[in-house]
Amino acid sequence: MPDELLMIMTSNGTFGDSGRLTGVWVEEACMPLKAFRDAGFIVSAASPLGGRPPIDPRSAGFDTSTVPDLEAWLDGAEVLADVDPGRYAAVFLAGGHGTMWDFPGNEALTRVVGTVASRGVVSAVCHGPAGLIGVAGPDGKPLVARRTDHGPEPHVVSGGRAGDDRRAGPPAVNYANPGPPRPGRWPTTWTLR
Repeated sequence: MPDELLMIMTSNGTFGDSGRLTGVWVEEACMPLKAFRDAGFIVSAASPLGGRPPIDPRSAGFDTSTVPDLEAWLDGAEVLADVDPGRYAAVFLAGGHGTMWDFPGNEALTRVVGTVASRGVVSAVCHGPAGLIGVAGPDGKPLVARRTDHGPEPHVVSGGRAGDDRRAGPPAVNYANPGPPRPGRWPTTWTLR
């Protein structure tokens, strides 16, 4: 399997029709990007519309100096519908409130995440798990079915392999039927194997 990871970010820059600006929470793209690169991954960027994703202005003050090429990397985000998921060992869904509008029900995102999930790792942070809504696993059931979350601390959720049941953190919540997102519903970080 290739050592390539795809980070998917929102293309949505407003809170619905409110006119309030949002987008990717820059820290939730920059810090994972650095960590993935430090772990030896080649990391590609994609978003529903491609090109530079909007940055939530409330996160714009985050120090991005640890990723000197962040601006160019963001500018080079691929159009999600054009992505070949076969290239990637893992997919990461970056957070930011914009995801709540363009991740759920996005056919290209569902295709990419579902394909990678059938043989690799799917991970998300903060509002990124909105992209897991409607994604089916290899068995045709919701990808998050029979998985247990232990938020709000970062954690790993088992992918259903016998003996592969790593959990950490406070009280468990079963997301067998995740339903629509709501405040307090999604954990800080998801990793599905």
